[in-house]
Amino acid sequence: MKTPANPAHALDGGIAIWLHAESRWPAASDVPLEASCSMHIRIKSIPPGEAPANIRQEWVGLVIPVPPRVSQRRTFLGTGVLSGPKSRLGALFAILLGRTQREVGYMVESKTALELLAARSPEAADWWRQNAPHFFEPGRPFVFSGDSCEELP
Repeated sequence: MKTPANPAHALDGGIAIWLHAESRWPAASDVPLEASCSMHIRIKSIPPGEAPANIRQEWVGLVIPVPPRVSQRRTFLGTGVLSGPKSRLGALFAILLGRTQREVGYMVESKTALELLAARSPEAADWWRQNAPHFFEPGRPFVFSGDSCEELP
């Protein structure tokens, strides 16, 4: 699967939306995680974001695979997961209209991260299903703040 060399991004202070018209974020089902991930991150503190603190707390301690294409800390443009746009087109408009903020962090596939969260805390995953169900769709990424994470080999 071909992914763009320099994709545009949007994110919350902890969560991102993938933007690219010609391609999509590789889904967890596209390639086995063991073959596709060169590193993992561990969430070491409550990540910033628009979800309630008790929901964000459930990420702490979770180990999440990071795809090799983005296996380093990077700067992204962001919007809120609740207040931001729900579609890729809306996210593009947010970027063009300057309604984003810069954040440094790690990009992971949201569906994979939410499946791992569901195994630990079904209640937290249910909050995401009710309030931001589009992040369960394949091809959507999250970005966790670099200050909230530690890299694991």
